[in-house]
Amino acid sequence: MKKPLLFCTTLLLSACATDQVLVSAPSTEVKVLVTVPCVDAKDIPVIPKTAMPAGGDVGQDAAGAAADVLTLDALARRQNAILKACATAVPQPPKEKHP
Repeated sequence: MKKPLLFCTTLLLSACATDQVLVSAPSTEVKVLVTVPCVDAKDIPVIPKTAMPAGGDVGQDAAGAAADVLTLDALARRQNAILKACATAVPQPPKEKHP
C-alpha cells in the first residue's frame, strides 16, 4: 500500500516541477484620483464640555443651557466654515510614482 502511494505522490510532485523560465506580464500604469484631506486633524474644533451643573436648580440649569447653546453655536459656525472651505477646495491630481 505504501509503494503505490509513494509512486503517486512522486508522480504528482514531479508533474509540478518545471524548468521553464517564468516571464512576467508587462505592467501597465493606471492613474487613480486620490482624495486629499483639505483639513488637518489638528484644525478640527474639539467638542466643548457642557456647562450644565450636576444637580443644579432650575436657574442654574437655564444658565448652563444658555451657555451651552452659545458654545455649540460657535462650534457649529467654525465647523460650517471648515466644511465650506473643503467643499470649494480644488481636487489635487494624483502624484506620479517613479520606480
